[in-house]
Amino acid sequence: MKTIAESTIKYQNPPINEIVCGIRFDTIKPLQSGHLGLLWQKFMPDFPNTEDNNLIGLVSGEEFEEPNQFPLPRVWFIHRDENELIQVQRNWFLHNWRKIRPDDEYPGYERIFKNFEDYLSHFQTFLAEENLGSLMPKQYELTYIDLIPQSQGWENPKDLAKVFPNLLSGTRQSILLDNVIGINWQTILGLPNGLGQLMLLIRNAQRLPDNQQLLQIEFKALSNQPYQPMQVWFQAAHNAITQLFSSLVSEEIHEKFWGRKS
Repeated sequence: MKTIAESTIKYQNPPINEIVCGIRFDTIKPLQSGHLGLLWQKFMPDFPNTEDNNLIGLVSGEEFEEPNQFPLPRVWFIHRDENELIQVQRNWFLHNWRKIRPDDEYPGYERIFKNFEDYLSHFQTFLAEENLGSLMPKQYELTYIDLIPQSQGWENPKDLAKVFPNLLSGTRQSILLDNVIGINWQTILGLPNGLGQLMLLIRNAQRLPDNQQLLQIEFKALSNQPYQPMQVWFQAAHNAITQLFSSLVSEEIHEKFWGRKS
């Protein structure tokens, strides 16, 4: 049986742009728009703004809205400093940390996950207070989005083999050096011990305010049926993502641009 050792890798200036912790559960059919307004009041001191968005996630037949039930949007509660989001829909609860300003400091996985636990606990208390039932977990999600700006170890797609030396074989390197003008690469890996799957996506991106060219790396871990306690699964997924990221990108970039400490 494979195990995931606890990661001790730390960075002085990690390239993390966003982290999402989420839980999918059986649809809470009694949840109405009025309830979401009451829930917002609970979070309003720290999350004074809201935004409606389209629904997310795969929806099975049993989770479709009732024919006579008006569909609710996915609602964002936005933190006053804009770095944090709480997302709520009838079958998902998610917490995002995102880098908005260049000098925003990444608070670390431990703090982000602790906030997710706290916000989720408030949501569960609210469901009990309003007699809306309890959460029946179906899936966990942990997503990291990292951004590598142009000039941090690469200038054009011909340099991709320098950035990802353990991803590209010698044959692929020669093809990249001659022909490739962009990348949109995806693969899905299994998490050890049957804990779920880990999707890796690498693609070109562009930052709109200044047209900065970027390499975007997305890691999305999804659980199977959540038999594991939530804290255990998220720690295992975090360790797997950290170790994959460490082996994916060249050591020179880790040390020169992100200040890897261990």
